[in-house]
Amino acid sequence: MRSLRPLRVFGACLLASVGVAGVACLSSNGAPPAPSSDAGGSDDSNATATATDSSAPLDAGTAADADAGTPNDAGADSADSSDSAVVDAADASDGAPPAPTPLVTGLDNPEGLTVYGGNLFWVDYASGTLSTCPVAGCTTPTVLITGLTNPITITNDGTSLFWAANTGQPQGSILSASITQCLMGPTACAASMQTIGSNFSAPGDVAVDNANVYFTSINSLEGGVTDGLYACPKSGCPADGGVTAVLVTGISDDPGMSAVQGTNLYYSDYTTGAFVCTLPACATPTAIAGPGFGVKGIALDTTSFYWSDQSAGVIYSCPIAGCGDASAPVVVGRGFGYPNAIALDTSYVYISVGSQDATELTKGIYRLPK
Repeated sequence: MRSLRPLRVFGACLLASVGVAGVACLSSNGAPPAPSSDAGGSDDSNATATATDSSAPLDAGTAADADAGTPNDAGADSADSSDSAVVDAADASDGAPPAPTPLVTGLDNPEGLTVYGGNLFWVDYASGTLSTCPVAGCTTPTVLITGLTNPITITNDGTSLFWAANTGQPQGSILSASITQCLMGPTACAASMQTIGSNFSAPGDVAVDNANVYFTSINSLEGGVTDGLYACPKSGCPADGGVTAVLVTGISDDPGMSAVQGTNLYYSDYTTGAFVCTLPACATPTAIAGPGFGVKGIALDTTSFYWSDQSAGVIYSCPIAGCGDASAPVVVGRGFGYPNAIALDTSYVYISVGSQDATELTKGIYRLPK
């Protein structure tokens, strides 16, 4: 079981990573509203994103048809903390962000989450399962695949689901399954499962574009490569833990979720923030969200970048170019306790919530309006 991180006190912050300009951020210190107890689903279940429609929002790891362009250096202009105060997304009644709506509850420890075709797909780290449910929510999810060992994250390219498992299948694997087959039911889904790469040591997040699969390594690869971000073809990685490209190394703490849009690859480092770099080399990462936010899950659409802060149980957004001196992070939602992955469609932000205590949300899948 992955260890839980302590709650961090975060306020004004300045990124000083090697070769990366700083991003100033100031947190809100308002108390979060009480989570909603209304389990009712939305009647807007047809708002979905596709991997091939460049006008639609992209789920974390979904390939885009059009190059979104390289974001501006988020820290090019020095930011005064008073200019970068975190802003709550206003609710019409009291100015607070809206309370999250529960879609699926009673899960063991949902980690990775992706959305496609009006359906949510997620992997549960504790139960070792891949499951699905309509985006409007459900009481009893359909369990598609069982017997996975510590699956971490999941994404899709509009045709297939891709996920990472830490051990088993064999140890440290990147796996895939057909979306069409999975929507036919558990037997067809399990029959379509393929191994993209294996013998990795604790692979983390997975993202894809039209040609490649990208993944983070929480620990060293079998060959001794340190924490970082790697790539190999979707058709399959070289044998015995091999990769075809080493993109970023030396990530300081728990490399987290990643996403691809056009030629831009986005990834997170729990300690130092969120970054973007240009493929294929990913040579000069640029900061788009600074330290102090406990960045974990990330997702983006054509205009905005969203992330989950595990240290404070908050979901943030800022312009896709980054949170610079003129673009304060916006609080999209609060009170999540331990949010893991996030995913997007045209109307909503979906969040998987892991651990809990008496004051936090029940483990499950939730949504917020964008």
